[in-house]
Amino acid sequence: MRIRADSVVPINEFKASAASFVRQFAESDEPVVVTHNGHPAFVALSPTAFETLVGTAAVVKAIAEGIADPTALSDVELDELLAEEEQWVTLREAEARMGIKIRTLRQWSIEGNVSRRTENGLHGEQILVNLAELPERRDRSA
Repeated sequence: MRIRADSVVPINEFKASAASFVRQFAESDEPVVVTHNGHPAFVALSPTAFETLVGTAAVVKAIAEGIADPTALSDVELDELLAEEEQWVTLREAEARMGIKIRTLRQWSIEGNVSRRTENGLHGEQILVNLAELPERRDRSA
């Protein structure tokens, strides 16, 4: 992934505009490189982008372990890791991808019509839904 030039900001600008960066992370998964004295100090990113990054790292680690020891990871476990990385998304992401209103997704998850899990987000606990289940559930509602 290449970092865009406008995604590199000095730490003073980041501190002064922290609220606008929080809004930016809610709308985009683009990381922001924060510099101190002209050198990268840290990278800020949305919870969704962080989860994707961690999930990808888990898959890469599992593949590396499988290459080092072919008996360490079964095909089923690898399939589960690959599937898990893309399936769990926030309600906002599910709405954007599937066109299903957030309130409907929330209701389905509360009623147990779709799988859900929760994680800590910027504004407290947020609901994640299994993206793979949504097309079938949407079709049953139509």
